[in-house]
Amino acid sequence: MISSSGVYNCVRLTYAVELFSKVNMTARESFQQADVNVDMTGFIDDVEIHNPEVIGMGLGAIFRRLAKMLGDAGIHTIMSNHISKAGWCCSLDDGNGWFNDEYFNVGEWQDSLAQMAELMIDIPSVIGLDLRNELRNSLNLDRETLTSQFMEYVPPAIQTVQSANPEVLTLVSGLSYDNDLKFIDEATAKDRSKLDSVLEQYDTKIIFEGHIYSWSPFGDVPVNGESCDGLSFDDKLGWSYKNNYPMILSEIGWSIDSFEGDDKTWINCVRDFIMDNKLSHAMWLLGGDYYARDGTLNHPDSFGLLKDDWSGFKDENVLAKNKEMKWQ
Repeated sequence: MISSSGVYNCVRLTYAVELFSKVNMTARESFQQADVNVDMTGFIDDVEIHNPEVIGMGLGAIFRRLAKMLGDAGIHTIMSNHISKAGWCCSLDDGNGWFNDEYFNVGEWQDSLAQMAELMIDIPSVIGLDLRNELRNSLNLDRETLTSQFMEYVPPAIQTVQSANPEVLTLVSGLSYDNDLKFIDEATAKDRSKLDSVLEQYDTKIIFEGHIYSWSPFGDVPVNGESCDGLSFDDKLGWSYKNNYPMILSEIGWSIDSFEGDDKTWINCVRDFIMDNKLSHAMWLLGGDYYARDGTLNHPDSFGLLKDDWSGFKDENVLAKNKEMKWQ
């Protein structure tokens, strides 16, 4: 369905740092041990019926299998370190938000980047590694400290990925749930030099990323054909392309279940920002449901492009709107 849509050519495949402490655990064991507050027995039985070859495979092998299958279908893959402790993402109190948060061990995170780069090194359709999804100020630090710590931890992470697999791209996100790259120009000369040195070394391998949702802090959401001029997309996210680095909006999204009315004005503003600056973009998210969330099996997601049973796309109009965002 992805390749035949005529819209999408890449999947951003998320994983947790925790994966590498369980890389040889089977899918069955992982489901049995999942901390999801729901009985998984029936779900495991269904997986065994529909995917018998997967249920006994190790988790690392499953990720490789999926990446290869996507490649065989002509779909590229970006591996995205979404979180440290596996679970739904993201909030300010989930312990995964910022460096040295409850579960965000910096050393383990850097090790996992190398391990993922090495795990996928012989799969050419895996074209990139996303360093970390939606860094956020979960420790209530001031902006100067956030900037300084970003410059301390991110450049070594870039080097880690590129040393482990020089062929892949490295995706670098900003602050505030990937809504802010403006902070880079606010760094001290000493801190900025740490990033600049790595960018110079790997300048053809770096892509910056941003996320845009209607609730993101870019200004009041325009409705009923109002102007997009009040939105601060360019001010907050424009650092990359203004400094000649490519950029992807690796998450944009809206409720597919209620795709009508005022939503379209805001979506058209996002489309214009993408087209005016020749950006790549990805929709959050593909799947119609989660295997378990909030104590509920097969929890539906209104943002999912696919129907709850994964049998097809919910709304062809959404595909048409995404086609309008393709500038190539």
